[in-house]
Amino acid sequence: MFTEHSKADYVRMKSNYDIYKSDFINLIPLKEAIKMAFPPKDIMVPLDGSKNAERALTTAIALAKESKARLHLVRVIDPNIYAAYGGGANATVFNEDVRLATENYLEDVAKRVKESGFTNFSTKLLQGNIKSTLARSYPEEHKIDLIIIGATGMNAISQAVMGSVTAYVVRHATVNVFVVKDDA
Repeated sequence: MFTEHSKADYVRMKSNYDIYKSDFINLIPLKEAIKMAFPPKDIMVPLDGSKNAERALTTAIALAKESKARLHLVRVIDPNIYAAYGGGANATVFNEDVRLATENYLEDVAKRVKESGFTNFSTKLLQGNIKSTLARSYPEEHKIDLIIIGATGMNAISQAVMGSVTAYVVRHATVNVFVVKDDA
């Protein structure tokens, strides 16, 4: 069972009441949280190549195996972010390079997931606003019932300028969000 393989004893969950009334987070036993929210059928895992995203992927695979859920491994690139690196032909070439690198990354992820013995998954490369795509668009279009996401992904400068994608997803997603923290 997933709870037996997890090192966590407790999980933090927000109820709808908590989201609207305050930032209060309930700390409840992990086994109780799983009984309340599971078994999920479709789990989305946002990927950005960071260590925390990889930890989230490992957690998601274990949970999906246990619950027989389908994994949606999603990478979103925002062309508007890369436009800041130059306009015209330079931006087009840069965006194409980013797309190709991201496709290679997703192929590598798919290979590793298959090697783990799990096959009920898909990979998606999407373009658009990263935050809204992960929090609302993709989950609503694909009937996602759980998002498993790394606590942080970007470097400190990007977070200061753009804000945390994870924090946005936790606040704006209409489904449960499981945040995987680093080994700090």
